[in-house]
Amino acid sequence: MRRCLFAILVTVVLLGSRASVFGFNFFVVTDSEITQIGAEKYRLSIFVDYHMDDLLVKGIPTEKKFFSFQVSPVLGTAQYNVPDALFATSQNYLLPGYWEAPEVDGLPYNLFGNEFAYDFDFAGEMPPSFELDYAAEFAWVTVTESGYRIPGSEVYSGSFTVSAAPEPGSLILLAVGLVGIVVWRKLLP
Repeated sequence: MRRCLFAILVTVVLLGSRASVFGFNFFVVTDSEITQIGAEKYRLSIFVDYHMDDLLVKGIPTEKKFFSFQVSPVLGTAQYNVPDALFATSQNYLLPGYWEAPEVDGLPYNLFGNEFAYDFDFAGEMPPSFELDYAAEFAWVTVTESGYRIPGSEVYSGSFTVSAAPEPGSLILLAVGLVGIVVWRKLLP
């Protein structure tokens, strides 16, 4: 019985770590937050982790590139500090919540890190959380010996909940309250 349980445990551990041990592809949103950066001004930050194995297309090694990342719905009444593509042109200006890699010589270009953010205005009471959807696209172009280009792509999508961090004023009020409780307790006979 113990051997059977041990075998099941080992199997679960190995299957649970497939992404790191065997190199399976994945894309996940690891963290997200909304922080206040001014009066009625906020920043949405999204942190991701991903791994894409290269592939063989007609026997030619091909690298998958992180091509685009989109988050919806767009938050706030106005957005600013919207991301631009690396090689900024009028065509590469992006909408809030959308990040896209430019192409270099017709090939996707890897420029993404693991954090995406934009700022937005929000008047009134900030809800405690928002439910957001995302789609991440990985693309590749295989160039054959004859110069023929074979494009391909793969999309990962899902949803996540982002919570609004407490406003700095709320944190200061909490700290003053805790200090007051400590002082009051010390002054009691």
